[in-house]
Amino acid sequence: LVSGEAGIGRTALVERAADGIREAIGPDITIGRVRCDARLDQPYAAMLPLLAQLAAGSGPVSAAVAALLAPSPAGLTTSAEPLPLDEIATLLESAARTSPLLLVVEDVHWATATTLDTLLRVCARRSAVPLCVVMTLRDPASLPTTLLPLVAELRRRAVAELRLRGLDEPAAALLIGAEPGSERSRRAHRLAGGNPLYLTQLARLDPAGDAAVQRDATLAASIHDHLD
Repeated sequence: LVSGEAGIGRTALVERAADGIREAIGPDITIGRVRCDARLDQPYAAMLPLLAQLAAGSGPVSAAVAALLAPSPAGLTTSAEPLPLDEIATLLESAARTSPLLLVVEDVHWATATTLDTLLRVCARRSAVPLCVVMTLRDPASLPTTLLPLVAELRRRAVAELRLRGLDEPAAALLIGAEPGSERSRRAHRLAGGNPLYLTQLARLDPAGDAAVQRDATLAASIHDHLD
């Protein structure tokens, strides 16, 4: 589990790690993604691309996933009939037996209860298969009351939680192209608190580092546009 505030670099870190794992293992590894989004509020919407990816392969596992989706892939996003979550967990394990599976789940703070329940079933089994689940979580985040126990359980079951913090001043200077220890670097680091997204947006708004830019509505609006 990789957690941290908005803009701290959770996605960038996980994507770099996934690229490194693919380079180390080679083409045999399957990287599946579940991108949670506040706008994907139907129970199964975030999981459909992953299931469709698995169904597009060859072999018995792909055939089983395709059979699961066969009635109406698009309709599952609004169906009142629950998906067999244990079956999905079993199919993910079976896919990992065919080839190592890295499952990247982004922004679990926006996940539906169904998605979280599926992840919990996978994590609870701890099967002896080459399956790794990496999740990102915005922290702090405002979570619906119904999701609080599910997210807490995911945190408890995580093998490790990496809590990202802001960059130090030399790293911040490198990011914005400033001289470490310079007034521009120190000022940007102070205003952004070491947050990479804040730093890059601040550098865009004030490239010379000499304007009266504050961490105010202007910077907030720029960051909000980026996050949207």
